[in-house]
Amino acid sequence: MFRFILDNKEWIFSGAGVAVLGGLIAILCRRSHKAPENLPQVIIHVPGMDQAQSEESKAAEVIPVSIERISPISFKYIRKTIDEALPLQREQISKKFVGLKVEWDTFLKGVSTDKGDMVRLRLTTNKKVPLDTIYCKVPLSQYRELGVLPEGARIRIQGEIEEAGSWDVTLNNVKLFFYGG
Repeated sequence: MFRFILDNKEWIFSGAGVAVLGGLIAILCRRSHKAPENLPQVIIHVPGMDQAQSEESKAAEVIPVSIERISPISFKYIRKTIDEALPLQREQISKKFVGLKVEWDTFLKGVSTDKGDMVRLRLTTNKKVPLDTIYCKVPLSQYRELGVLPEGARIRIQGEIEEAGSWDVTLNNVKLFFYGG
């Protein structure tokens, strides 16, 4: 065998020889690694997909997904940005925050009744800075917890900035999330 390799080394190690040897090795490996014939199968049934469907019925089953982008801007950042601006630029800068959607952890400062079922909330993100105030209105019928929450209770608020100033921010389209315990 060794003599055969020495006599034919040019042919064996040329491109054609390597290809032939590689093919033989691949065939031998496939024969020795046969897959078992009785493999377990997993069949997944999707409701409504068992029978043929028209394109309209398929489209009607698709549920749209909405992703809401929440800005990472904090109340402290808004106050700092407006305060550091030149006095005549503050109004323009505060308008840049209008329309941003935010989510903040807050503390209840007060609740007062407004027209109809609406209540006006005064919240703060920092108990130590009493002038920082977030204002918003929500229907009491949707947030009945407000009737029994003590001052200082933690509330997560999600909403859209309607107005921004150095010491206060007004939000609309608000959702409240209450902390337990």
